[in-house]
Amino acid sequence: MHTSIDDERPPQVTHSSPAAAREYTTQDAWSWSILHAQYRTRLMTNACEAFVEGYFALGLDSGRLEPMEDLSLRLEQACGWRLRAVDGLVAHSQFVCSLRDRVFPVSWSLRPPSSLHFAPAPDLFHDVMGHLPLLVNPTYTSFLAEYGALGVESLGSSEVTEWLARLYWHTVETGLVRERGTVKVLGTAIATSQSEWEHAGALQTSRRAFDLGAVFDCPNDDSKVQPCYFVLHTFDRLRTLLSEVRQHLAAPSMADAL
Repeated sequence: MHTSIDDERPPQVTHSSPAAAREYTTQDAWSWSILHAQYRTRLMTNACEAFVEGYFALGLDSGRLEPMEDLSLRLEQACGWRLRAVDGLVAHSQFVCSLRDRVFPVSWSLRPPSSLHFAPAPDLFHDVMGHLPLLVNPTYTSFLAEYGALGVESLGSSEVTEWLARLYWHTVETGLVRERGTVKVLGTAIATSQSEWEHAGALQTSRRAFDLGAVFDCPNDDSKVQPCYFVLHTFDRLRTLLSEVRQHLAAPSMADAL
């Protein structure tokens, strides 16, 4: 996840286009090719249908490390979203404002060769190969934009901000979804990490049916693989999930936190 908790004031966010092309090294290109080969195998094995469809729709199957300007233009033509280059984590308030405005922050940096199997911080590969394929799906992008809008509305409450961060983590980053009777990968952190993928699929790993109360009560730690994963019963649950969140937050037991 791209965010760090800040002072929670609504920011003035300028959504510039991706900056001038960054020069990537031969080592970067080699790392990308290794990461992509492993990722493609995982994707074709057990990713949800929207992931696979978006991967091919955006032409990400070339395996090349492409300029961010080209990716942003292709994404905008496909679904209306744009990319914004960032250095490392961004403030939570800036992140939710960006999502509300259908702009996705993408890190310039690429994980080092020593961390190819697991990178705790978002990097270029995680953002491009993890997030971009799903941004082509209208159900998913509507969910993200509405999540951003709710995040902006909730900036005055640190408790709700934390709950929303957990919701994002346990759906967008590490979520699973049931399709055609099989549990598939939805989360970008799983799809772009060999270690997380293997752990999420292990028989001894805990999987729980998605429940908002349980998600809000489950802290996340992005420095290691997850002890538990939540499974949406269908991808279309994303269509109503934010309405359910609003109802949940409006319940008498939760209202004082808003």
